[in-house]
Amino acid sequence: MGLRIERVQADIKVTRSHSLVKMLTLFPGTGESSLQVLGTETANISKQADSTIRPQGRFDREPQARRVMEKAQKTNQFGADRRQSFRVDDILSLVSRKIRPDEPHLRARILPGFSEDYLIDSTEGPPDDTVNPHVWRLLLQIQNRLELIINKMNLEEQGVAKAEPKPISLSTTGAKFTTWERYIPGDMLELKIFLPLDPPVWVVVYGKVLRNVEKPEGERQVAVQFQEMDESVTEVINRYGLKRQRELIRRRKGD
Repeated sequence: MGLRIERVQADIKVTRSHSLVKMLTLFPGTGESSLQVLGTETANISKQADSTIRPQGRFDREPQARRVMEKAQKTNQFGADRRQSFRVDDILSLVSRKIRPDEPHLRARILPGFSEDYLIDSTEGPPDDTVNPHVWRLLLQIQNRLELIINKMNLEEQGVAKAEPKPISLSTTGAKFTTWERYIPGDMLELKIFLPLDPPVWVVVYGKVLRNVEKPEGERQVAVQFQEMDESVTEVINRYGLKRQRELIRRRKGD
């Protein structure tokens, strides 16, 4: 800001010197002494303007300020990425399988979930007096049973009907879970994980096995690093992690 003010002041002085020159041109009888004064003032103004525009012994602060801002932005972005990749522990329904090398290129995606909480309440009354309450309840029960059948068929089609609850440590970048399968580091896995959100969803993620540690009881703890993640899947996992953390905080406060 100070540098800009000094430049403006220099421009004003230079303009004033030009005006004096014009006056001497119009009124040539002003004398030699006036010309000497004008020459001295003009030289001083030019020297001051030159030192203002190109200061000696000083460095331009703009590149340094720009570098500081860029570094701060990178730091903030790194912090945001770290917040998005926090890890939570829970027990979730999970299905895992090894991907064959000849399978096509796959990417993480979201499957529609299912929860009995979203069935229609069969005790709910009819919309108006023209509908027989007994017939209305029967219709609701039939609709709920159809919904159960359709959703079970969808789950079987997606290969998650036989999913079992397992301890899992989950983040947007990877997961650790226990299994009886003997995967080895480097294997590519497909994981289908149920997230109890509102509404609940199944996420399908793909990742590479980093570690496979055998536990005393015979199961193995597998660490997987996710690959080919989709932004929507990352957002859903992050939303579940925040929900789980809030639940744990409320539970601690209740204790």
